[in-house]
Parts: sequence; C-alpha cells; structure tokens
Amino acid sequence: MKKFLWSISTLVLLVLLGLVSWTIAYSNREKLSDQQLIAIVAGKMARRQLGSISYASAADLVNSNPGCCIARHSNHEWLRAQIIEQGASVVQMNYVIEDTPDVLYYFNESLIDSDGRILESRGIDTKTPIW
Repeated sequence: MKKFLWSISTLVLLVLLGLVSWTIAYSNREKLSDQQLIAIVAGKMARRQLGSISYASAADLVNSNPGCCIARHSNHEWLRAQIIEQGASVVQMNYVIEDTPDVLYYFNESLIDSDGRILESRGIDTKTPIW
C-alpha cells in the first residue's frame, strides 16, 4: 500500500510540474508586434483581387494606403467574447480597391490568434473611407 501511495503522489507531482512548466513557457513566449499582425492580414488581402487595383505584396498594400491599418488588442466585439483566447488581436484595414471612375474602398476586419493564424475575417466595399 505504501508503494502504491508513493507511486500516485509521484505521478501527481510530475503532472503538476508539467502544468507549471507549460504555463510559464506559454506566458513568456514572444507576442507578435502590431506590424507583424498587420503584415499577416495585408499579405492575405494583397493576394485577393477585389477590384481593379492589385497589390504585389503586403508592403505594397500598406505603402500605397498610408494609415490603412490598425491592430486592436481590446475594445472590439470579437475580443470581448468569452470564447476568444487571450492574446488574440483584431486588425482593421481600410484600403483602395478601385480608383476609376470613383474611388472604392474595402474595409476588412480580421481576428488573429496569438500564433498569427487568422481565425475569422469579414469585410465590406464602401465609397467613403471608414476612418
């Protein structure tokens, strides 16, 4: 009986040590910067042809549309939802997709997890810039 209790207590201790180690490693991992988050979404959007304007790369999209992108880490409906993991961010983009005869903008919001995966994305065409 003594050997059984010792085995169980050793197993419980190893599980607890594993959980503590995982928590420390997860908490101390490097977070993606706003520029990295924006580059992820801009890269996806640059590959899509939404209007007559095409962008060669994420950098081309961002450079052609100054002030187009914002990374949000709070105060957004997706981030207030209980199901979203901590560390998720929302990137909002507002960029030109059509310039003749009228300017047409595309407003996109993308939810990105802490590993840089786009979890959800939505967007609309608009004749006026959102911001």
